Amino acid sequence: MWSHKPDEQVPKFWQGMRRAGLAVTRQEHTEHHAKPWNTDYCMVTGHMNRLFDKIDFWPKYERAVHSLTGAEADSWKIKDYKAFAFGEIGKEEYISRRSTTVAKDFR
Repeated sequence: MWSHKPDEQVPKFWQGMRRAGLAVTRQEHTEHHAKPWNTDYCMVTGHMNRLFDKIDFWPKYERAVHSLTGAEADSWKIKDYKAFAFGEIGKEEYISRRSTTVAKDFR
């Protein structure tokens, strides 16, 4: 909840955690809500985001959840992303099919 609010609207300890790099900033959390909705899921501290994004943890996790529950990730609504998540196309192919702004999501 506090990740959605600016510093002046959150408790002092949360502001301190943001300054110390122990909690994501509001801007960093906003990336979690932005297209292509396939990165930055570690939304409290954010410390694992780069590693998880680099090893494609989240597409693998989404596939696992889908196989167990049948639920589809919101990111699968994005053209070509589901094909990437299922390994039908590679990361480079997915990026090349999307606008250049998507490349930043695969740091």
